[in-house]
Amino acid sequence: MNYWALINNVKVGPLTVEQLQACGLTAETLVWREGFDQWIAAGSVAELAPIFASVNAWTQYTTGVDAQSVQSEQQQAEEPKPPCPSTYLAWAIIVTILCCIPVGVVSIIYAGQVSNKYNQGDYDGAVRASERAALWLIIAFVVGLICIPFQIAMF
Repeated sequence: MNYWALINNVKVGPLTVEQLQACGLTAETLVWREGFDQWIAAGSVAELAPIFASVNAWTQYTTGVDAQSVQSEQQQAEEPKPPCPSTYLAWAIIVTILCCIPVGVVSIIYAGQVSNKYNQGDYDGAVRASERAALWLIIAFVVGLICIPFQIAMF
């Protein structure tokens, strides 16, 4: 039976199953043959299933990794990331300058960690750093409010 395939957005065919396999056919490659209403993924064609079963078995044998688990990991990696938590960096700098330098610096340090952790894929760590930056920001502000009257009285 002859098939046509879309390889690199180019129609190739007619091809036998062996020729398809030699072309680097993947389960996602779109194929068509007489009797099909439309182009479909090669992985869903029953006659082509043995090709992918042998590829998966060979991949697992040579690498020790199941190809289907790799595909599911790749699909999970393609899921959209949640938005980056707030860094509070601008507020931390303002409160540090105007209120309390020692405590404000701690807030700046945590605020600087938020983007780094988020970009490394550590979303939970980024959320924790954001929460700590906000906490130390509030502490710096309160300490500054308590200390400002004493500073004014000393002048």
